[in-house]
Amino acid sequence: MRAPRQGRLPDARGHEECLKIISLIRHPVIKACCSLLYACGLRIEEGVSLAPDSIDKGHLTLRVIGKGDKERLLPLPLSVYQMLRHAWRLHRNARCLFSQSIDGPHLSPDTVRDAVEAVCKEAGIRHATPHMFRHSFATRLLEYGVDLGKVRLMMGHASVSTTARYTHLTDTLREEIRGVMDRFAADCVR
Repeated sequence: MRAPRQGRLPDARGHEECLKIISLIRHPVIKACCSLLYACGLRIEEGVSLAPDSIDKGHLTLRVIGKGDKERLLPLPLSVYQMLRHAWRLHRNARCLFSQSIDGPHLSPDTVRDAVEAVCKEAGIRHATPHMFRHSFATRLLEYGVDLGKVRLMMGHASVSTTARYTHLTDTLREEIRGVMDRFAADCVR
């Protein structure tokens, strides 16, 4: 028997707040990891476990193995690719994109979570987790007018109803609806 699922909305932050959190992270490998989580909407486990050969530098794409061993191919922004190259050169681990040594394991999700939590606490920013970058990514895509079906593919969701949760978070949608509500609510107060 399962407990009922909570109907809470995902924790998505504004673009500036996401950038601020990332900018406060001092460790260059963790900073690069968080930048990738936000720029590509990855789950933390997907991000930390990437290998250098997950990147196709010729096409600037990223091959991600997600939940249920499902594979998806994502566009990789050039600026993020360059940041990843710089961070990788600090450890040069042939098996891990995000590591702290040449022969060590990949960063643990807890290491990244702790770093994000620490900078938020230090800067007085409301508690955040690396998964918040994924939610924020989906919200940004919808705000910029990317079709819900395409966002679903980018996120690796099996169902569009999972992706549809992000429509509640977009400023664009709220403002559009607010305009309609203002028009018909004005008649209510006459």
